[in-house]
Amino acid sequence: MLEVRKEMWLDGVSGWVLKECKVQLLEPIWEIIKSSIKEGKVRLG
Repeated sequence: MLEVRKEMWLDGVSGWVLKECKVQLLEPIWEIIKSSIKEGKVRLG
């Protein structure tokens, strides 16, 4: 389970933000994963 009260992650995003925005983040993250699998590459930023 994601600890929402802990410090921000290395990318500066807090657990609270991830928890509150999970529905909005799901599709963009899934598109990045699908694209990476299709291209055989990992996008780093």
